[in-house]
Amino acid sequence: MIKAQRSRRESPGSMGARNVLAASVIAALAGPFGAGTLAASEPAPDAAAERQSTRIEEIVVTATRRREEARKIPLSIRVFSSEDLAAKGATDLEDVLPATPSVDYAAILPGLTSLNFRGISAPIGESTVGVYIDEMPVTADLGGQPDIKTFDLERIEVLRGPQGTLYGEGSMGGTLRIITNKPDSTNFGANVEVGAKTTRYGKESYDVKGMVNLPLIRDRLALRAVGFYIDQAGYIDNTQLSEADVNSEKSMGGRIALKYTPNDKFTANATVLYQSTDVGGTNVSDENYRQESSVAEPRDDEYTLANLTLTYDFPAVQLLSATSYWDRPTTRVVATRGTEAFVPIIQSLILGQTGLASGPITAIYSDLDVGYEIFTQELRLVSQGESRLRWTLGGFYKDSKRDTFQSSVADGPNKPLLPYPLILGVTDVSFEQKALYGEVSYRLTDRLTATVGARWFDEVQKRVGNQTGAFASAAAAVNGEVSISGITPKAALAFELNDEVMLYANAAQGFRAGGVNETLVVGLGAPPTFEEDSLWQYELGAKTLWLDGRLALSGSVYRIVWSDFQTTGVPISIFTYTINGGEAQSDGFELELQARPLRGLEFSAGYSYTDARLTDDTATAPAGTPLPFVAKNKYSAAVQYRFPLRAGLYGLTRFEYRASDGREGTISNAPTQAARDARRFLYNPSYSLGDARIGVEAENWQLYAFVNNIWNERISYFHVFSAPNSPSFVNEPRSVGLTFRRQF
Repeated sequence: MIKAQRSRRESPGSMGARNVLAASVIAALAGPFGAGTLAASEPAPDAAAERQSTRIEEIVVTATRRREEARKIPLSIRVFSSEDLAAKGATDLEDVLPATPSVDYAAILPGLTSLNFRGISAPIGESTVGVYIDEMPVTADLGGQPDIKTFDLERIEVLRGPQGTLYGEGSMGGTLRIITNKPDSTNFGANVEVGAKTTRYGKESYDVKGMVNLPLIRDRLALRAVGFYIDQAGYIDNTQLSEADVNSEKSMGGRIALKYTPNDKFTANATVLYQSTDVGGTNVSDENYRQESSVAEPRDDEYTLANLTLTYDFPAVQLLSATSYWDRPTTRVVATRGTEAFVPIIQSLILGQTGLASGPITAIYSDLDVGYEIFTQELRLVSQGESRLRWTLGGFYKDSKRDTFQSSVADGPNKPLLPYPLILGVTDVSFEQKALYGEVSYRLTDRLTATVGARWFDEVQKRVGNQTGAFASAAAAVNGEVSISGITPKAALAFELNDEVMLYANAAQGFRAGGVNETLVVGLGAPPTFEEDSLWQYELGAKTLWLDGRLALSGSVYRIVWSDFQTTGVPISIFTYTINGGEAQSDGFELELQARPLRGLEFSAGYSYTDARLTDDTATAPAGTPLPFVAKNKYSAAVQYRFPLRAGLYGLTRFEYRASDGREGTISNAPTQAARDARRFLYNPSYSLGDARIGVEAENWQLYAFVNNIWNERISYFHVFSAPNSPSFVNEPRSVGLTFRRQF
């Protein structure tokens, strides 16, 4: 039975009041530690002493396909180390990315996420951000990026801006790299983590995670095994079905990795990663965390990744081969809400069809099965050593498939309304890409380095589809093919003013492939294909260290000119399709700060400004219209203090805050009252969130208590349809819990 009706959510006041509250909490945490005497009162154990250092650690990354310090790379990059992820108590990407400047991340539900960098937000089409797990690209279509758990990761690299030279198609807005921990053949290691929490409007949630690292042959062969199970309670009730907490999640998975190093020149890494997620329903709700749907909406998402990476170090160059396979079947039921608005449209579309039942339409829903399959092979040569000239050369091959089965049904009081589906179709889309790339850096002087690069690519996309049903026309079977080839260049200058200040400038191009429109809408008159879109970014930036390495401050300013961007055409009845618009532009800047003013005290903050808008008129919107799902202003801050309680035992307090301006929910901006109403109804308002953690840490165990979403803020990610008080996809309400970690 459904629980008692909930009252409207708490309203702690304006966003400004919440900002004051956040500032007060930060001051309260930091204030008592001003003298710093407690942290210096006794020596710390080795591991804890390392964490207590007042100098900001240098993080080595492989964003440029070679190992180097992040602050020496002439591009905007944010890195989350394994220590950062542990300090946050991160479980998945939703715990990490929303607080990152110039990153707009929306978790519709596990396995369905939207991600854009620097305002490069597309209302339709393929993703504008490339996603990698180690050497494997796992980028999905827009809104379908995989759910990646963050346990036992080495780091996460957020590369803002186009990465067309080294990462190619799909990275026109940036690249997200998930780097896993590799096996260690020198030492045994193991750890376990258990957690429990309770969520407002929901029930209790539990998770257990573990890792073991086994040196099989010392200094030669090692095995690393990782596993996890997560039982996440729902917090949204379906009043129409009288079911409580329908959006529950159960995830399980793991990773097995084998590393073989027979000598100091050759290394083989083999990895198999698996994850399965079952979700009971969507995160769609009204203001009171309730939804109305006459059908259940479960979703199953499962993926397997297999990768073999081989490296051999010659005297002056490293050769790398990365072979990967990715398989991801998903199934989902999708209910169409606001069916009353579709009744006259559906009646007119199926006018004259036989077998039409009498009575109103009570439900429209679709069974949707989507399968992703990707094979990639990459060969790469990277120069070694500290010579003035450094270079990277590579070749890349990708063969991917996306198969979709859809059955859409309309029900009446006496199910079904029709003896056949509204839509019954199968669509197979295949992509084949070949690419060659190179990048050369030359140190012109001891302080000035120039970099140039380019990528040649050739891609063919084929779509084979067939759709029948009440909406099908005589042209329901449409096959299409598009091909694209070209070169994406890059250039950068980096000037080291001294050992602690680097200034840089870069210009880079990114692109996204064109494609073929859906079979049904082509049969109704939409264009069969759309072309690729591309952009140029121009960026100036600085990365600096101050106060003997205790303060790091970085910033960048950019302009992105986006040509022939892919957008929605004028809808045909209730159906949308993709066309090429004119030009859009995104101007903005980012500021990021990290500080360790005292032993044990850490502070970080970030801010971004993004003005992303059309600069040409399109079929649905005039120039000046903001791009959807982009926040103009974003803020974040975190303060953490670690202090000794007694010999070998430390205490920890941490508070995080983030805030975002509101975001448009549509690019459509016609000069009509209906369009103005739609923009108002679909607008996603501003928000602010705060999280807090306290804990006790020993050398080989830690215990934490946390409160996430302290003031129970409701974020609207996407509205479901255009109407007053439309339900929307929302975030998790306030959660309170415990986490225990043990190392062996």
